Amino acid sequence: MFKPAIDMCNEGITVQKALAFSILQNKNKLWEHRPFRRVFFKGDSDEVYGLHDAIYRPRLGETLAIIAEKGPSAFYNGELSAGVCDEIRSNGGIINEKDLATYHARVKPALKIKIKNHFTAYGVPPPASSAITLLILKVMDGYGLTPQSLDTVEKQVQFYHILNEVFKFAYGKRSALGDEYDSHTDKNQEIEKLLHLILSSDYAEDIRQRVNEHKTQPLDYYEPMFEPQQDYGTSHCSIIDAEGNAVAATSTINTA
Repeated sequence: MFKPAIDMCNEGITVQKALAFSILQNKNKLWEHRPFRRVFFKGDSDEVYGLHDAIYRPRLGETLAIIAEKGPSAFYNGELSAGVCDEIRSNGGIINEKDLATYHARVKPALKIKIKNHFTAYGVPPPASSAITLLILKVMDGYGLTPQSLDTVEKQVQFYHILNEVFKFAYGKRSALGDEYDSHTDKNQEIEKLLHLILSSDYAEDIRQRVNEHKTQPLDYYEPMFEPQQDYGTSHCSIIDAEGNAVAATSTINTA
């Protein structure tokens, strides 16, 4: 599992156009933080890596190699934990070694919906936004789309217009999905109630009825709950195996 990432760290990755643009665009911000400076600047100079340059991550490669060999305990309460905590505290954080040693991930039941009566789509519970993705799939499923739904330019325009409208309704609810703490809190009850609404067939049908297939609407029509900030700090991967199973995973710190 770790070997491809370790190889990339040690053998280097070639900077492509999108990464080169992003590094240059954020040069001043990257310079302010020593860990970023180590990665994206050439030696001790103020010159950043550019298009077709190779970036090496030997320290990250070494860290991943230790985890690959010794398992998660090396990170949480082993030889890496002190260094991890020192790095966090040197950048203003408050995490200590006890925090790492006692950390555990909460395991919660997956969200799921049926699509076309024989596919099942699963998603991660809040604070992840999987419920929004599942809502979009559920609404679009009701349009009975087939490959022929996109076989002309006119049909494609119609499809993407409808999809955009559905996205607007769905993302209107996104900002109300937050962390679940104690099941007895009012906040948790609000989230559970919203989840029940979002994943219901009745709500999907309500959105389909409200989508105008020929025009857009004013912002308030989509019932946005809050106006979110511009989002940063997100990465994503999509994986499909040989049997057609698909997994999409997004990691984000939401505008850190």
